[in-house]
Amino acid sequence: MWSLGCIVGELVTGRPIFPAQDENELLEFFIMMIGLPTHEMIEKAKKRTKFFDKNERIIRSKISRLGNASIKSYPLKDVIDFKDKDFIDFVEVRPVIY
Repeated sequence: MWSLGCIVGELVTGRPIFPAQDENELLEFFIMMIGLPTHEMIEKAKKRTKFFDKNERIIRSKISRLGNASIKSYPLKDVIDFKDKDFIDFVEVRPVIY
């Protein structure tokens, strides 16, 4: 459902919400906009060692355009220019892993 919200967001705004060049940069964008995954999500991730080190710090993309500064969180409503509160709430909801 969350992915569908992201796709709808891109269709509505006409631009990608997460314009990443590789998977690691995509994760950097996710963390910037919706926060760090929970410890449980990181532990269950099949590609955990590709994205996080043993201390659960993100492994940054070698081609990241986000710079070397620490990743800060920006609310999605501040990043995309769309005023529909319900739509933003739909897209901002954290994904759930079962």
